[in-house]
Amino acid sequence: MNTAGPALLFLSTLWITGMSCAVAADQAPPVQKDLHRLDSSIDAVRDALQKAQQSQVAAEQKLKRVEERIGRIGKKLHDISADLKAQQRQLSHHQERRQALQQEFDQNAESLRKQVRAAYFAGRQEFVKLLFNQENPATLGRVLAYYDYYHQARLNRMQQITDKISNITQLEQTIQQDQDRLQNLQNGYQQERLALQTSQQERTHVLGLINREIHTKDQQLAKLLDQKKHLENVLTTLQNQAEDSLSDPENGRPFAYYKGQLDWPTAGTVSQRFGSTRIGGLKWQGVVISAEEGQEVRGVAAGRIAFADWLPGYGMVIIVDHGKEYLSLYGYNRALLRKKGDWVDKGEAIAVVGNSGGLGKPGLYFEIRHRSKAQNPLAWLNQHQQSRQAKGD
Repeated sequence: MNTAGPALLFLSTLWITGMSCAVAADQAPPVQKDLHRLDSSIDAVRDALQKAQQSQVAAEQKLKRVEERIGRIGKKLHDISADLKAQQRQLSHHQERRQALQQEFDQNAESLRKQVRAAYFAGRQEFVKLLFNQENPATLGRVLAYYDYYHQARLNRMQQITDKISNITQLEQTIQQDQDRLQNLQNGYQQERLALQTSQQERTHVLGLINREIHTKDQQLAKLLDQKKHLENVLTTLQNQAEDSLSDPENGRPFAYYKGQLDWPTAGTVSQRFGSTRIGGLKWQGVVISAEEGQEVRGVAAGRIAFADWLPGYGMVIIVDHGKEYLSLYGYNRALLRKKGDWVDKGEAIAVVGNSGGLGKPGLYFEIRHRSKAQNPLAWLNQHQQSRQAKGD
């Protein structure tokens, strides 16, 4: 039986069907082609957006690491600076003490010189002369006692001079040690300064990467909203853990008593006020105080450190719990001087002014919260003190 005929017929049918499909695809409507191209474009944009978001997150994490490193270096610089001042005071004290000892030595040496000169003019056998020149034997006892006193005074003076020389020698060794320690501290300070400059340059580069990823106000708003949400979550958590029993250790008065009387956390001028508008209708929940970088930030009242870490948009942040659900927040710092759990007194240095969190110029972000609600810090701070600071008093 011949089977070649049906097989050829089947293959011919498959070939014709394939050619028909190919022709139909080539003659597809233009709208369908546009849809294909649009889908491809959407996929490309979605991939690019995802990569950009990943890049921004990576840049934020790198900024966090860099600013935390700057914070550690800043604290070292602050500590070394304090040690330098203490060492300089100690060196000055020792130098003054040496000068006083030198004056005492000179006085004792002059007194001894006069005694020796007097003894020389009295002759080599002054004791024999004194003894045999007494015509009245009754005075002999007094003469002997006087001579013994005179001789003992001379010996004491010589011993005092010897002691002064020993004290001066020891003090000179101490001064040399002070100078060596001072030089080591200065060398360490310079090394940390160089490390700080390197980290700040890296920070500038990272900020450039982040800013290039943010092209529109909508993106800036989204970022600010995310930062605000992060901060609100932290504050809510802290508020739930806040201590109710804290009060001023000096007189037992609560934080609320000092409204309008609090000292400013640092000297400077207010550049952003509470309630003023940011981007997209957002409001400032605190104040920004423009201040010199490296300036100390001080706690406005006694309390316990509830938070000391880096937050996106706020940089190196320290939060103090003052009791009765009152919190004060200090952001944009270059370095934190206290850690979580530490007790701090009113006016104690807790941080150093900086521009962390992506801030362009140095300053301090300051908030006061009660039961998680932001308060106007200017209503709590002593305005008379601020006017004096503005005048440079």
